[in-house]
Amino acid sequence: MIKRKIWVLLATSIVLTGCSDEAEKAQTATDELAVSKEAVIVSLNAIQQNESAMQKQFDEALVADEELANFKDGTAPLFANIATRKEEVAKVEENIEAMKGHIQDLTELDYEAIPSEEINNLTRVAQSFISSVEAFVPAYENQLQEEEKTFTSFGADDANFNTLYDGVNALNSISNDNLKVLEPIIDLSVEFETSIRQLLCQHLQAEQL
Repeated sequence: MIKRKIWVLLATSIVLTGCSDEAEKAQTATDELAVSKEAVIVSLNAIQQNESAMQKQFDEALVADEELANFKDGTAPLFANIATRKEEVAKVEENIEAMKGHIQDLTELDYEAIPSEEINNLTRVAQSFISSVEAFVPAYENQLQEEEKTFTSFGADDANFNTLYDGVNALNSISNDNLKVLEPIIDLSVEFETSIRQLLCQHLQAEQL
């Protein structure tokens, strides 16, 4: 049941020097966009870390109670794990909404005073990032519901080896499918960082003219 995924988390910061109001607005919106994006990655990492702990928690729950009553009443550590991941999904949704607001701020700027091509590219990448995460969230929420239902079924009076075997296999299949949905996020995270650097370089070149 262990699922591992390495997410790219890079510190992003850009300094759009200059005295114009538009440059200051771009500075603020870009910084806040980067912060919200990083917060999404932090939560995705936390989700994967908690998934990685599930196998040990599952084994410990089986040993702790041969009757599997801890699955029936929801006291097995796996249920706390599910609750923690639900909280991280909520944080992802919150920060995705924040990213949308920062993108809107960037689209409303006066592009005559700032590097418009680079900002357009940044917002394009950010939108793709958002779309990828938004495709994942409902699928993962369904996964969490299936986990809760499946683990509870392990404690049923008529549960047997096949209940556990089939349940675990079904959950692993769902998890594998969801990881495929989220795979593009790694490349998009790197592309986001590249767009930030390009924006900074373009602005510095403009300042030197």
